[in-house]
Amino acid sequence: MTLARPVSIPETLVEGSYTIYKIHTKLPLRNIILEKRYSEFASLRAQLEDEASSPIPYRLPPKTLLGFRKSTDRVTAERQVSLANWLNELWNDARYCNLKGFKDFLKLPATFDPTKQKPNAFVSKGAVSLGLLKEVDPKSVTPEAWLLQLRDLKKLVYDAKTALHAGETIEARRLDLLVAKNMKLLDASLAYIDAESKLSKSEISRRWGLLRGVEKDRVIAEDSQPRQELFGTSRRILGGPSLFRPEETAQTLPHNNQTLLQVHKQVMSEQDLELKSLQTLVSKQKHMAVAINEEIAQQNELLDELDEGLDTTEKKLKYARKKTGQILN
Repeated sequence: MTLARPVSIPETLVEGSYTIYKIHTKLPLRNIILEKRYSEFASLRAQLEDEASSPIPYRLPPKTLLGFRKSTDRVTAERQVSLANWLNELWNDARYCNLKGFKDFLKLPATFDPTKQKPNAFVSKGAVSLGLLKEVDPKSVTPEAWLLQLRDLKKLVYDAKTALHAGETIEARRLDLLVAKNMKLLDASLAYIDAESKLSKSEISRRWGLLRGVEKDRVIAEDSQPRQELFGTSRRILGGPSLFRPEETAQTLPHNNQTLLQVHKQVMSEQDLELKSLQTLVSKQKHMAVAINEEIAQQNELLDELDEGLDTTEKKLKYARKKTGQILN
């Protein structure tokens, strides 16, 4: 049975030490937007349990301290989804959806009966589930649906990791390709949402951070096991059969056998040109070395001639001193 999901929390605001959740409730004829703090959700639970005289079976996400900025964005994003799910569960439960506390919390008309509404009356055009549709127009993804799709994307990454560690390489590969495709969709849709100014700049920035976090998780999942095991040895073998295959690099990862061969030929051609340039440089250096050697040889000859000249001069001086001594005596 398809359940209605008219309530979403696409955006949050921070006021001092408090986080404000913007609740969007989609009715058949209009939308209602409210701002609530977490404490108001807790008060609603207590009020509904008092009105129904029984505990609510649906779990309200726990209150997590947001004073440390280390994981604030992730905690806030998870709580957005969890709080929206909690309200939708109450919406689909006849025991609670018509209680005064619930209607007052969402500002629903007193005569409005959620149980008499068709589920598809609340579905947003952009509320698509990732991995289920082959082609989705990024412009059709609403801010509310974007968060739901991000949640589905995280689940896909987790499923890919699980399949990878379980040795199900074919399934892991399929999920990884699906993750890549859906990340591209979320990236494009968020860029469109930003261009249309459908959300505040701070919320857009926060969502970019969340998407980059998922991308980082995917990179970790890819690096957690050799790529040869994930994609199989039939894709291509670098350097031929070997017990120790070369590791993939950023240059080889995007290519198949044919394109890799072309890249290999191009690299070899570039290396040949570099080798020729190196040979020319070495030849020039050799000529310079020979010229320097000849210059040194000439300098050595001059030094030898100078030594001979000094010896001759010294002998003449000795002879002159001897003659001078004979004359004086």
